[in-house]
Amino acid sequence: MSQPTFPTISPELTREEALNMILASIAMEELGLSHIINAEGEKLQYVLGTLGPNGNMKPTTDEVLAVNKSITCLLERVTDNQILLKNKMEKALKAQSDCTGGTGPTGPTGATGATGATGSTVCVCPSKCSASFHVPKRGTVWHVNHYLPWSCRSEHQECFKLCPPEHKKIGLPPGKRFLISFTANVSAMKPQSKCDIIINLQMRNADKRSTLFTYHGPTAKADKIITVSIGGIIVTTPEDCECSEIMLKLLSPNALVVKDASLWIIEI
Repeated sequence: MSQPTFPTISPELTREEALNMILASIAMEELGLSHIINAEGEKLQYVLGTLGPNGNMKPTTDEVLAVNKSITCLLERVTDNQILLKNKMEKALKAQSDCTGGTGPTGPTGATGATGATGSTVCVCPSKCSASFHVPKRGTVWHVNHYLPWSCRSEHQECFKLCPPEHKKIGLPPGKRFLISFTANVSAMKPQSKCDIIINLQMRNADKRSTLFTYHGPTAKADKIITVSIGGIIVTTPEDCECSEIMLKLLSPNALVVKDASLWIIEI
């Protein structure tokens, strides 16, 4: 059996670029896991006859339990993977913030003390901002062509700006790059109604508005909750704009009920 080979990276990556690639890879893995979880939910709905052209299917109790056991085993593996990804992300973020070497003590007044030995890490990285946003109220009605409102309980809230009065736009500082992820549990608003989920992530710079990503999800119903997950979106804010704003707009034909929703922004 031949030995594995690794591609040559040219030019060589800097430490900060390598850490940014690690964070981006984590976001990609999270996106993949979200698709796996959604597929397992649809598998159970198909067996129960609530999804697709399988409405006449009448599985036995043993068959339902067997499918449920299969889904449980897979979700346990997903949970294990989530723990590993969380640890990897925390270590990568810590490595980004701990990039400054030490300095020696200061001498007596009127004299300058000797410079201490430089630490093992020589790069100087600015502190990275991150924040998590949540819908302010469970069961928020998200109307068509409207933006979703947010509240922020993050320790780095000062890095971002929720634009009043409705707090539906999140301001990002200029000249930076961010990794954005979003997840929500939604259902159709009206009883017995169906709604194809279409969500648009937009960014506004000055008077220019652009679409960053459009999500086309499964059909939502009033009697079941659908998990919507978007991850790994990289956004770069221009340096010549004082504040860029991002917002989520609903393009579905009918309104949705948002049971809960979260949006994460990590500077990379």
